[in-house]
Amino acid sequence: MERLDLSEVIDLPFLLKSKDPKKNATFRKSLLRKIIVLSVLSAVLAPYAYPILLQIQGVIGNYLNESFQWLYHDVFNENKDFCFVLTTAVNGTIFFFLMTAIPTYHDFQGTNSSLYKYKIQEKKHPNEDMKKFWHTIKLVLFNMYIITPIVLVASIPLMRRRLSFGHLPPLSTILFQIFLGFFLQEALFYYGHRFLHYGILYRRIHKVHHEWTAPFAIACIYAHPIEYAINNIFFVMLVPFILGSHVTFLWLWEAIILAHTINSHCGYHLPLFLSPEAHDFHHVSFTSCYGMIGLLDGIHQTDSAFKKHVAYKRAVTYFSTEPIKKQIPN
Repeated sequence: MERLDLSEVIDLPFLLKSKDPKKNATFRKSLLRKIIVLSVLSAVLAPYAYPILLQIQGVIGNYLNESFQWLYHDVFNENKDFCFVLTTAVNGTIFFFLMTAIPTYHDFQGTNSSLYKYKIQEKKHPNEDMKKFWHTIKLVLFNMYIITPIVLVASIPLMRRRLSFGHLPPLSTILFQIFLGFFLQEALFYYGHRFLHYGILYRRIHKVHHEWTAPFAIACIYAHPIEYAINNIFFVMLVPFILGSHVTFLWLWEAIILAHTINSHCGYHLPLFLSPEAHDFHHVSFTSCYGMIGLLDGIHQTDSAFKKHVAYKRAVTYFSTEPIKKQIPN
């Protein structure tokens, strides 16, 4: 059996001292810079944002609260377990198919697609290997309709302790939890993902997800059931559990992370959208860009190969209809 070397996975200088003093110095400077920027932005924007949040909350807050109370009290008869399991599963399923329908349609249009000019890896399409594609669909459906309910039911004891079902929280609380949530999710995803790239864990589990070197939307949850259960379901729910959120925040967070995951795997770098270049590069290189938002990749320098590639220059949100690969050619 292979021995797990934590220093290869959790490369935190304050936990495991690096042999390279320059690496330690880079880590401290990078971390300090990010903390200063976030602190200054928070201090500057907070006085202006809070009154606006109160106004918005007053307009739509009552309607949303009444809708939730109707759902919880009248539809589910105040059954927290049933409400949690069914609504979370249905919410994720509907959102997944709505978000993946358009990019999947364009994948099968190939060079005839109006989005083809935005495709990152132009020469690779999922319809080139239909046997592999249908195998992907089968595993995706198995994960959604078998693994998801199992994980949700298993999470009921934790849900009862950590989620609330009362009045909706103020909008300011929701936005603050979203802000904190991205940092928590980044840590959970980065370290969980990086562990899965270690030796036997990669060969037995994570390699399934990497069978597609050119990712596409539906394949975002094409993963070994163990990986899907932990990284794609439980780790996403763990953020609202840690924050002690309202159950509706869990549904919102599920949609946000699912949208981010689908965009990262869609294979198209579209105008106005967040750049999927980093994760697309990860599927090509296998050993770069493990994180969700790039914060920990920068701290651990696991994006060094990406930064040397032209994809790094293209990893921006742009507002022109001209494809980014034409604006920044090879």
